[in-house]
Amino acid sequence: MQGGGAIALLALALCAVGAVADTELYEVIYGAVLYTSYGDRTPLVQSNPTLTSLGAQQLYNAGAGFRDRYVDPSTSSNEHSTAVVGISAYELDNSQLSILAYSEEYIVASAQAFLQGLYPPIETSLNRTLDDDESELSNGTIITSPLNGYQYPQLYTASSVDLNSIWIAGNTQCPTYTTSGRAYWNTEEYLEILDSSQAFYDSLQPNILDGVFSNSSVGYFNAWYIWDYLNYGYIHNETIASVLSADDLAQARSYADRWVFAMNGNTSISSSLDSSDHIRAVAGRTLATELTSVMYTNVQSQGTKSKLVTMFGSYEPMVAFTSLAGLATAANTQFYSQPSPGSSMVFELYALQSNSSTSYPSSDDLVVRFLYQNGSSASLVEYPLFGNDPSQTGISFSEFITGLENFMIFGIKDWCDLCSSLSVFCAAYEEDSEDPSCSSSSSSSSSSRSATLLHPAIAGLIGAIIALVLVALLTLLASTLFGMRFYRERTKKRSELNGFKGGEKLASDQDLCVAKSTIGATVVVAEDPPKGHERVGSWEMTSSSSKGRGGREGGDALASAGTGNQHQAVRKNSFQPEGVDEDDIHLSPFADPVKINERV
Repeated sequence: MQGGGAIALLALALCAVGAVADTELYEVIYGAVLYTSYGDRTPLVQSNPTLTSLGAQQLYNAGAGFRDRYVDPSTSSNEHSTAVVGISAYELDNSQLSILAYSEEYIVASAQAFLQGLYPPIETSLNRTLDDDESELSNGTIITSPLNGYQYPQLYTASSVDLNSIWIAGNTQCPTYTTSGRAYWNTEEYLEILDSSQAFYDSLQPNILDGVFSNSSVGYFNAWYIWDYLNYGYIHNETIASVLSADDLAQARSYADRWVFAMNGNTSISSSLDSSDHIRAVAGRTLATELTSVMYTNVQSQGTKSKLVTMFGSYEPMVAFTSLAGLATAANTQFYSQPSPGSSMVFELYALQSNSSTSYPSSDDLVVRFLYQNGSSASLVEYPLFGNDPSQTGISFSEFITGLENFMIFGIKDWCDLCSSLSVFCAAYEEDSEDPSCSSSSSSSSSSRSATLLHPAIAGLIGAIIALVLVALLTLLASTLFGMRFYRERTKKRSELNGFKGGEKLASDQDLCVAKSTIGATVVVAEDPPKGHERVGSWEMTSSSSKGRGGREGGDALASAGTGNQHQAVRKNSFQPEGVDEDDIHLSPFADPVKINERV
């Protein structure tokens, strides 16, 4: 009996263990957002900087690393998989991705290299030829894409004249940001570093910087450009590598880091327009807006869209955002520095789910985690956002959005106003200061990004109208100042009043009449004219040789008495030359004054 009880207890224990196993929760990733900096490139002091082969390899490796984490199916069967739920494993599905890159050549090339690693050619990832309906022809032949099934991602590139560029490069085309940066030159911090670093920079001038930087351009004020050149030379130029020590390169990097953070990470500096606008970190503020947008897209689509969002740009948004998010602290000194080539900021959207759960979770159950990879070959490291405890690397979705709303820019108009930007698209967001209703409605609409967005087609139309108005004003100015005139060369003589014969028209001369009650033209036959004015011929229709004879029987009523002429001569202007019709005379502002032709 005791043995039977023991067996029963053991059975209950096993059932309990099974129940616990069924309810165990695991992290399930529903989306990830990446911002990645460009790879190794030629220095900016040279014309047309381009991505180097090393830079392309750096970004390819970075893309391959994120494929292993978010796409690679080799871990999809593992209960602890980090792959994004439902993401296409081998074939690139552009509906699941969102790819945005700033239009600089080396940034676009970095994005392309990254995407090659994220979604390599089909035959490489599958280790076989893809056999699907699209690859097979009607005769049974299998055709693969070039380069072993190379895949073509839908990459959106935004230049400085594209309104979407501000989300990944909010510091460009921003005069207020530039003005604030110049103010740094008058600070005690700047002047102190300028004096203490000058000897170091002078030591680099003779053997390394000479010929590239003039003597007057060597100093802390060009710290970043000098380091950019030195870093490239140390990697690619044997001569520079032989005379530049690693310690000197590290010192140049240290000065460049201080310059970069002062220009982009100092959140205590604001413009004269707003005491809390964090103007130097404006690139991080616009990036926060885009983060909010793509996160909401994933949530609202139940995870079917924006599964993996990748953005590519320069270092400024990374430095600005990490400073605004409270990551630049004494415990995390790496956020006071510029990121290494191919670095990435990562935002994961996940939830704790059981193995049996297949539905998208409620927004209340979603969690956001921040990770940072300082260099393409470095490991991903979790960091707490918004000053949270180091152990609290994951925060609720609502808390994440609230944290971003504390410093994000809510729309394009807000950015245009903050930056006092002259970008072409900002003209579409200018308020009508004379209409109070426009001002009030604009202020109330700034509560969300969508309320201030204008459709690109409308913005383009407004820009075209502005261009046409500008051309018209320039034409008017040229006409006023330089006497330019525009006229159309006449090919036909003008008709006189009263029809085709003017003042000489008689009742028997009929014009073409248009009846009001019909569509089109009809010929109306006039009543018989009085017999006293009957015409049996027309002098206009006679030959020149017959004009001396009477054009009518019994003489012409218009004949001049005592002259023998049967037609009254057409009166000409006194200045009109013989044989020239007045309609063929064109006045020129550059011609001589009119000479009076006096004759009897």
